[in-house]
Amino acid sequence: MRQRIVTADGFYEDPLAVRSWALSAEYENSFTKENLITQSALEKLSYLAHNRVEAVGPLSFGHVSSTMESKALDPVSALPGVDWVAVVYLNLPNQAEGKTALSLYRHLRLNSERLPDPVEMRVQGWNNLAEVKAGLVDQDGADDSCWQAWYTVYQRWNRVVLFDPEQWHRELKGFGDTINNCRLSQLFYLRNS
Repeated sequence: MRQRIVTADGFYEDPLAVRSWALSAEYENSFTKENLITQSALEKLSYLAHNRVEAVGPLSFGHVSSTMESKALDPVSALPGVDWVAVVYLNLPNQAEGKTALSLYRHLRLNSERLPDPVEMRVQGWNNLAEVKAGLVDQDGADDSCWQAWYTVYQRWNRVVLFDPEQWHRELKGFGDTINNCRLSQLFYLRNS
């Protein structure tokens, strides 16, 4: 059985250099315009995934996201067509240690922790993933009474979280009000190769 979530601390050998890069980068819509990826990082992600992994598109690979306290929560969602999402937390220990960062959810009515398979879609009357999005994510995604968190990841300096993004998930409340004190997390969208 494939693992659904893996966490490891001490991901980067020099996390201060990566954080420094993120602090000096140019941002657009809360994401760095440039990405940062090293062969060492890709090898570590492959090791954690127990499989060789590769980037899913250059635009979604190695960018840093800044999440401030003022940002509204995104709805609970899932991401089809990607085998793994990896998130590396780049906040210093005194900024974020122990704060919640990401939760995985169960949809209560469907008793489901992930996107439905084709049979489950037909049972619900959905023909494709666009209909799942319209009938489930768009309707229930922001309604906390429809979901139960079953796993929560906490921030830790230089921690990587690798998870199956077809699971229902959501980034939790951000913090801070500047690039220097908000949540900084590097994102990798990965496919088994």
